[in-house]
Amino acid sequence: MLKNFSLLKLLLFFLLLLLLLGCGQTKETSSSPETSSSPTSNSLLPNSLPSITPPSPAKSINSSSEGIEIPAEGEVTTLPLHILARVEKAGQKVTAQLRLKDGAMLARTFTLLPGEDGRGLLAANLAWEKDHPSQTKMEAGTLELQNEVGSVLAKRSVLLLGSSDEVTKIKVYWVVGETVQPEEQLIPKTQRVGAAALNALLWGPTPPLPGATAKVKTALPTPAEVLSFPNRKPAWGARVQLLNLKIVNGVATADFSKEMQAYGGGSTRVKLIREQITKTLQQFPTVKEVVIAVEGKTEGVLQP
Repeated sequence: MLKNFSLLKLLLFFLLLLLLLGCGQTKETSSSPETSSSPTSNSLLPNSLPSITPPSPAKSINSSSEGIEIPAEGEVTTLPLHILARVEKAGQKVTAQLRLKDGAMLARTFTLLPGEDGRGLLAANLAWEKDHPSQTKMEAGTLELQNEVGSVLAKRSVLLLGSSDEVTKIKVYWVVGETVQPEEQLIPKTQRVGAAALNALLWGPTPPLPGATAKVKTALPTPAEVLSFPNRKPAWGARVQLLNLKIVNGVATADFSKEMQAYGGGSTRVKLIREQITKTLQQFPTVKEVVIAVEGKTEGVLQP
């Protein structure tokens, strides 16, 4: 009987040993990273991280679209065509060439100004001479900026409206001697016609052909004056811009950007600036009086 009892104890010992070995193998298997099926465990493993697409290599900028800020690609506009671009270096010459779908071409060469970012700055207008037949219907065109050897620096497609399209005729007032006189322009039809007229005024008159004397000028600060103004601040831009135009009870308040301060003083110039702005706005019957502001301030602006 004792012998049987010893055999039973030995059998129980072997069974317990087998159970312990089996549990150890099971525990080791369940903790194996390659075979674990637990979502929580998988979320911590390198091979279970969400896939990350590496960033694409930077696309090279096509020179045909680099540098032109105004006009926008495909913009619907009128002549004079306003151009703002940053290309090449200051002092270099570029030719702005507008080619229409019907084959007509308008071109003018300009000298680049020193831009705020170190590049050359072009802020200019393109328009036909007075004796050129007026455009009556919309024409597709391409604006190109070319350097002195004819390479294309930048390019934009535009749609030019004609006199029979959805346009509005406005007057902008330029300086002739010591007085101001109106010039008619067409602009795309808009409900904010007063602001559009002031924006046209801020672009200044179209320069004459090389060798010709300018018949009209502007007393408002030009980009060349803004960029070279001795008291220019680091935050200044390249040109005067209209910040807001508000008309209440016949009083129009025109608020301009800080670059207006580049006018430099002088009673005659201040008088002409005020006349240009006032007369441009008073062509509209809703405007009886004009208040000029700079960065929201009306006191102490445009002092002689």
